[in-house]
Amino acid sequence: MDIVGVKVLETAEDIQERRQQVLDRYRRFKELSVVRRQKLEDSYRFQFFRRDADELEKWIQEKLQIASDENYKDPSNLQVWFRSRSLNSNPADTVFTDQERVLLAG
Repeated sequence: MDIVGVKVLETAEDIQERRQQVLDRYRRFKELSVVRRQKLEDSYRFQFFRRDADELEKWIQEKLQIASDENYKDPSNLQVWFRSRSLNSNPADTVFTDQERVLLAG
């Protein structure tokens, strides 16, 4: 029963040993796939974090630019700013603070 290039398993121990090898390889494959899945999920969450961080950084830069603008000293610029603010939002959403009302009444 000698086939060229193929090892024939003749005993129960040989079959059991080969079965155990296959099961061990499959178990290792499953463990590695769990690790890979975890890495992919971590990468996915990191991409969302980076997107949110970039958006937050842009928002902060916009606010810093507005805060450092010297045009607030000119009352006509305040009226333009408040007018554009009210045009860009729903009138029900436009809520002025007490300081904004005083500046508008000017």
